[in-house]
Amino acid sequence: MRVALLGFGRLGEARAGAYAEVEDAELVAILDPTLARRRRGESLLPGIPAYARLEDLLRETEPEAVDICSPPVYHEGQIRLSLAHGCHVLCEKPLVTRAGALTELAEQARSAGRVLYPAHNYRFSPAMHFFADTLRAGSLGTLRQGHFQIVRTSHALGVSEWHPDWRRDPAIAGGGILCDHGTHCVYMASRLSEEWPRAVSCTIDRNGGSEETVRLELETGSVRWTVELTWTGDARRNYYELSGSLGSAVVDDDRGYLHQNGSTTTWALPSALSDSTHRAWFPAMFAEFRHAISDPKCAEDVLAEGVATVSTLEHGYASARGVGERLEIDLPAICRGRAAPSLTHEPSSNGAPHEPALEVTDVQ
Repeated sequence: MRVALLGFGRLGEARAGAYAEVEDAELVAILDPTLARRRRGESLLPGIPAYARLEDLLRETEPEAVDICSPPVYHEGQIRLSLAHGCHVLCEKPLVTRAGALTELAEQARSAGRVLYPAHNYRFSPAMHFFADTLRAGSLGTLRQGHFQIVRTSHALGVSEWHPDWRRDPAIAGGGILCDHGTHCVYMASRLSEEWPRAVSCTIDRNGGSEETVRLELETGSVRWTVELTWTGDARRNYYELSGSLGSAVVDDDRGYLHQNGSTTTWALPSALSDSTHRAWFPAMFAEFRHAISDPKCAEDVLAEGVATVSTLEHGYASARGVGERLEIDLPAICRGRAAPSLTHEPSSNGAPHEPALEVTDVQ
């Protein structure tokens, strides 16, 4: 598959390297508005041309697919133009910054017979596989609640050649930490509960006008989720907890824990959560993107998940404007007409634990 990479910042550069590990994918061009980044791309990728204008790239290189790694404000226009040129589209989160636009783009993709695929890469993390295995085994019984806590000491900086603090600028990022890390938490909660989000409440702490700390209360079916996000922590941490009628499962950075019947079982997870580009998870995600091209149900499922995630974030921001008011989520038609994606369709574990744990601790 001939692929053009749109955006050559930190993520785009890491993504270019990840393509070396993907079979049947050939990078044919890169796009970046900054001359220094285009020169950087051409130096790292000899023979692959770099463009400043998407129209020129699409006309001259004729890619079969585009991989959008640009900031969110540019996604909508790049998706529209790429679909119009007959390309399948793999796009970083969030797909767009408003759900209304995504409904239009979904229809454009259907009409063109092309796939619009959200890069929900945390679905392919060892943490997510650990939870999926635990839930499928019935170890937790009935899932009742979840708690996600994502702590960073700051936002992830962009390249020095182009707005390194763009993630703090809503005009470019579409929001702040809720748009950035909250996206992952929403689709993870929906996938783990196998239910669409149905209600949300949100409060946002803005320091000097910047969105830095968020608390999100989310309901997916009968499961309640608490999501805490901050860019002002003392140390980086990724903490996820699921609680059910028979026990609880926790991922705390690179360790997985199953608490059940008074004992705790511990796994070491090859998390790679400290790598903000999550390059190691890309081959599995790209394999599903390829599969979606030949499987319309897969394509519709992942697109509906992207639509539901953007819609949930919109309602979260609306709730925050209302000082944390609980809002029921009116999902677009693409979600209302289908069940939420099931864990039974998750990719194989790729390192998640099936064998006995590395250590067992009895709790008295």
